[in-house]
Amino acid sequence: MGNQGFDTTIAHPEFNSPNPSSHSEFSYLSTNDGYTGGGGNVDVGQVVALIARSNTNCRDPFQRSTKALMREEEEQERGRVACRVYDQFSYFAQIVADDLNLPGFSLRTSAGITSLAFAVRRS
Repeated sequence: MGNQGFDTTIAHPEFNSPNPSSHSEFSYLSTNDGYTGGGGNVDVGQVVALIARSNTNCRDPFQRSTKALMREEEEQERGRVACRVYDQFSYFAQIVADDLNLPGFSLRTSAGITSLAFAVRRS
């Protein structure tokens, strides 16, 4: 998207955050996810709980940072935030996009086998 004139900001939780030097063409915005344990090690049985907790904990900080980014771009007359592209497990981003009247769409970044997780009936 950068070669089309779009600036890309990657908003990410603190847990397992990316290394900005790996892709210096992007701007990075860290979001407090409230996850303090494990040091990056998560038991497989805790993955669903971690995803749910991250979505709960990240929503408000993400909304505040998105609003701040939108204000900053407006003040600098650089354009506006055009949309939100988010990982399928970070569904809080779509809630924020809806609240701010921004289009958003999910990008599946995991293996296709994880589709089975969505087929499991919840009681």
